[in-house]
Amino acid sequence: MYWGVDDVDQVRTRLLAAGCEHHRGPLTIEPGRRIAQLRDPFGTIVGIEGP
Repeated sequence: MYWGVDDVDQVRTRLLAAGCEHHRGPLTIEPGRRIAQLRDPFGTIVGIEGP
């Protein structure tokens, strides 16, 4: 599952500061569409999608 966000880089930075760990990305899937995946403190992979 991916959460739609307005700014992948900004949200990724906030999640990392809140205790998440890098998992994958950010990756450009197609022009104007990027994704990133992070692992929360409980081990769950969280996906974010947006520009």
